[in-house]
Amino acid sequence: MISAKMDTAKAIAKRHDLNVKIYRQKLRERIAWYRKPQDWTRPSHSDDWDDMIAIAEAMSIARTKAQATPEVSQALGHRSETGAPQRPIVELARQKSAVNDQSGKLEFSRSALEMAGFVGWIPLSAVRSSSCPRSGGVYVVTYGGEHPARFAERSCGGWFKDRDPSVSPEVLVENWVEGAEVVYIGKADQLRRRLTQFADFGAGKPVGHWGGRLIWQLHDIAALRVAWRETPNQVPVQAEAILLALFRQACGKPPFANDPHRLGH
Repeated sequence: MISAKMDTAKAIAKRHDLNVKIYRQKLRERIAWYRKPQDWTRPSHSDDWDDMIAIAEAMSIARTKAQATPEVSQALGHRSETGAPQRPIVELARQKSAVNDQSGKLEFSRSALEMAGFVGWIPLSAVRSSSCPRSGGVYVVTYGGEHPARFAERSCGGWFKDRDPSVSPEVLVENWVEGAEVVYIGKADQLRRRLTQFADFGAGKPVGHWGGRLIWQLHDIAALRVAWRETPNQVPVQAEAILLALFRQACGKPPFANDPHRLGH
């Protein structure tokens, strides 16, 4: 019997609504250790499991990219727990204030995201004492520092399981999205807990928030701000995939600290 602390490729594929056979093939292509049936089970939150989840999320994002239409994105238009209406993000593309006059695509600016229902806009270190909800949702991290960005040689992030979170300057430069305020898009089943973990990781604690770690090599981390949006009646990973697809449409690549290209490994 598989322990409750173990996870399988089949279960991961099912959670992300992926074809199991295609998902396993991707794992064989992308992960060197993934060769034999006995390797298809991994402990949850282990390094290997993190890689399996990252590939599943990348496949989900790629599938959703082609579906990022106003009809699909209506899923982001639910009301929050407070009952306040939240407009679908894609609707902002119809508003001149949120659209680049040259490209005609949605801009991921703070003003546009505020109109879409994102709130907070606080330093990550302030999450613990904030009104950040415990419900599920999506969040964005913005950077108000200098552009082009400067990077630190070493990350201030925690060494989770003795892994150095730092990546090379070449990776940071290649991942950087010039002109974009948003440097990371994430999701959480419990926003308050996840963002607290994110902040603790940035403070050097060895906690498991490996995703988004590139932000902790920005020269001015005091210029980072986080905002969140609850996604009632929707699985956060689906809302995140829509946001990432819209960002890629607007900027041509994922946010600075997001995968799926998995640089820095």
